[in-house]
Amino acid sequence: MNKIEIEGQIRDLISAVRREEVPPGVAIRQVDRTLRTFRRVALTGQEDAYTLRVLLGVGESYEMLSSFDKALAVYDEAIALARQLKDRATEADLLRQSG
Repeated sequence: MNKIEIEGQIRDLISAVRREEVPPGVAIRQVDRTLRTFRRVALTGQEDAYTLRVLLGVGESYEMLSSFDKALAVYDEAIALARQLKDRATEADLLRQSG
């Protein structure tokens, strides 16, 4: 699976979750699988801005599914990456979301 396919899968999953087409338990498993696939294929450190976008989407998916522990874990990873990229706006948004 390439990066475009992964990003499309995440985007489709987020859309399905928003429309409540997928039962929450099934959706959480899909998000878990998507994140594992992304980590295996795409988290290479080469495209950190892309990785940050994907992590934001995954965290948002978990949050919408009320899987707050998983959302916070992904958001923590995204905060660290936003700091590394000196993306202060994203870092601030994530800190606010994380409470």
